[in-house]
Amino acid sequence: MFLILFLYCNSSFTRILTLAQLWTANTCIHLIHIINFCYLFRFFALQNRKVPVNLRKKKVVGPPGQIALNINASQPQSAFSVLLGKYSSTSEKIIHFHHIIYNEQNHYSAQTGMFTCVIPGVYQFSFVCMSYSSAKSMDLWCNNNVVLHSYPFHQGGRLMASGDTVLQLEVGDKVWVESKAGISGLSTKSYFSGHMVFAV
Repeated sequence: MFLILFLYCNSSFTRILTLAQLWTANTCIHLIHIINFCYLFRFFALQNRKVPVNLRKKKVVGPPGQIALNINASQPQSAFSVLLGKYSSTSEKIIHFHHIIYNEQNHYSAQTGMFTCVIPGVYQFSFVCMSYSSAKSMDLWCNNNVVLHSYPFHQGGRLMASGDTVLQLEVGDKVWVESKAGISGLSTKSYFSGHMVFAV
């Protein structure tokens, strides 16, 4: 028996079976009992084996991360998101987006179609205007200046004009979207949005 265990730990399992078969041919010990014992012996031997120090997992501590921004309700906030909401046949150039998605601070006016800066800072504005009838170029205005011009393009059977930009605004500055050809024919899903990135 000790010879079998020695061979099991130091040679292949095939050699153990060969020796076990010779032994069981001349004894009353069944081969299956020997095989089971060998498996159990090897299992417990592996469980108690010590892992070399160089193979043990080491606890790796990385450098400290960046400090998170402390964003809370007490900090200045300004944001809006609006849809055109309803079809209009007016020839007025300034687009009045009537359907309010978000305008908690009331810095956007559906009556004028303009966003008015209340908190000086850097803002991001974006718009997408869709038309099924005619091509319409769209301009993003700030006060009396065109800051972004968008040319229409075809997509999915519709004419679309879109834009996205960042502006630094002062208190009282106004931002809006304007169409030189008027807003007649614009899709009610056209939208305009803006939010403050950070105060200055």
